[in-house]
Amino acid sequence: MKKNYKYKAFICYSHKNKKFAEWLHKSIENYKIPKSLREKYPNLPKDLKRFIFRDEEELPVDSALTTNLKDALDNSEFLIVICSPDATKSSYVEDEIKHFKSKRGEDNVLAIIVDGEPNATDSKIEAFPKPLRYKVDSNIITDKKTEPLAGDARIKGKKQRTLLKLLAGILGVNFADLWERDKKQTTKEIAIRALIIVLFLGMSIFSYTYFYISSTNKELDSIKIEIAQTKYRLKQPNIPRAERSKLNKRLEELEEAKKRKEDTLKWFGETKTEITEKAKKAYDEKGVDASLAILNSPESLQEDEKVSEKYILKAKLYIEKYDYKQAEKAYEIAISVAFEYDSIFEYADYLRKQNKFGKSEELYRKLLKLELTKEQKAIVLNDLAVLHEYQNRLVETEKEHQEALKIYRELAKKNPDKFNSYVAMSLNNLAILHRKQNRLVEAEKEYKESLKIYKVLAKKNPNKFNSYVAMSLNNLAVLYRSQNRLQEAEKECQEALKILRELAKKNPDKFNSYVAMSLNSLAVLHQSQNKLQKAKKVYQEALKIYRELAKKNPDKFNSYVAMSLNNLAVLHQRQNRLQEAKKEHKESLKIYRELAKKNPKVYDLELARVLLVGYDYQLDKTINPNEIEQLLKKYPNIPKATKFLKMLYGIKQSR
Repeated sequence: MKKNYKYKAFICYSHKNKKFAEWLHKSIENYKIPKSLREKYPNLPKDLKRFIFRDEEELPVDSALTTNLKDALDNSEFLIVICSPDATKSSYVEDEIKHFKSKRGEDNVLAIIVDGEPNATDSKIEAFPKPLRYKVDSNIITDKKTEPLAGDARIKGKKQRTLLKLLAGILGVNFADLWERDKKQTTKEIAIRALIIVLFLGMSIFSYTYFYISSTNKELDSIKIEIAQTKYRLKQPNIPRAERSKLNKRLEELEEAKKRKEDTLKWFGETKTEITEKAKKAYDEKGVDASLAILNSPESLQEDEKVSEKYILKAKLYIEKYDYKQAEKAYEIAISVAFEYDSIFEYADYLRKQNKFGKSEELYRKLLKLELTKEQKAIVLNDLAVLHEYQNRLVETEKEHQEALKIYRELAKKNPDKFNSYVAMSLNNLAILHRKQNRLVEAEKEYKESLKIYKVLAKKNPNKFNSYVAMSLNNLAVLYRSQNRLQEAEKECQEALKILRELAKKNPDKFNSYVAMSLNSLAVLHQSQNKLQKAKKVYQEALKIYRELAKKNPDKFNSYVAMSLNNLAVLHQRQNRLQEAKKEHKESLKIYRELAKKNPKVYDLELARVLLVGYDYQLDKTINPNEIEQLLKKYPNIPKATKFLKMLYGIKQSR
């Protein structure tokens, strides 16, 4: 559930920029939301007075944040940072950003540039304070760069349209509503209105729309804007199920497009020649086709510099166009020009993701024959292991995981801060493999060592590694449960759940589903130990979370709602509370029928499971065993289907 904050935003600024801060504060508080918009969007308030915090007292240069300031930061939904060279020199601007980002992560921060240059090579004119340019963890500025999204108060010309886009995003209304209304105003009214809403309510632009983005790439900016608007729309209550489903599908498409564009931009950054600079400019301003036209020009073919990288760059651009045939051709040329790690690994990874395993494996094998660094070799071995596990070639999978682990252990001796997490990851990979092979003693040993490493890492960096600790605890709990070591399993599950609850407080969108999953595992353990009342309580909490998640994303979470309902139905049947069991089973069955109708390969066996429960426990007398049998016979080569068929025949025989 979304927290209700006392303040909409906290304005963070150097007191040398006080005049701008005062003006911005006043502009926000004086803005009146039009009645026509409030009628169309009933959730909008009349105005935004008393929702902005701005500290009016100048702090000494070396002072720490006061309790009042920390409370205000903690109770503000967004942080507005007024950026300038003066802000970069202010220790308390830095402290306020660090405090906010430590508690809330990278989201909900808006940078407004009033002077200087963002990401400048000359530190004297740098506009972004350091904690804006780098990620913050536990109040410490890390070395991981982040891309600040910022409003630019220096831009002239098309400011009005930009500001209206900003306003639309903040209020959660359509841009057209504001633009059409704005066009009807007199020139004088427009000027006054522009004065009032310049950079208005920048505090929520991060969540809803980006009006100026320092990436300079127009297509990427548009994608980010649509992602933000789609996410905001999905947060609104009472959206029809069909529309919500379309929005979630569109969001997945946008996230994939964003990922591809960012990958392309990374390669532009690593491939700097005269031609690629021109291609980058075309890419930023006109898009993929314009960039490819330059890279395919005679001038580009005559340029000798970084030829293989240019072909990888072309492949990335073709992938953005979903032209995989041309992408593959570009990759082939890249490795023919320079048979080296970067070009071969990129191509092998691409082929693996396209399920072209034979060619991908061939390239990985050739890579291992090159003179690689130890880290590069470990990365290749891990990718090969993933490829082989997918093909069920488990002997090779184990060998590659073991070899990668050996390398990471050697690297971790020299650089534990960098490589201990890779050691833990490799141990976890091996443990999962050994558990599948029923080599439980080995799996337990590996899980425990992985957990021990993650716990050490989490002490130094809890925000990054606590989720890995919880994952490892859950893995151990599953292992113990399979060995009927139920008390040990419950202990690990409880510890994992405690961590996940804390993570979900800070980031519910990311971790609530993990909390529900952990609750479900705990309930199963309680039920196995005949602690039925405890199991019921925990199942119900998991169901409640899944229902909330399914309101926002039914395509993803309806199956979990159905699973939880079925679990409760089985529990209530054991308690002889048949009316409740029948009601829950009926709802679960209805959801699974709908899901199986849309996606039978994914949900047919889950539907069969629920039908079996209803038939076995006689929760639904309309269930026809022949329907279950026909459903399961569609999957003769799947062990789960065979197992369910045996169960069905056993039930029929007993009757």
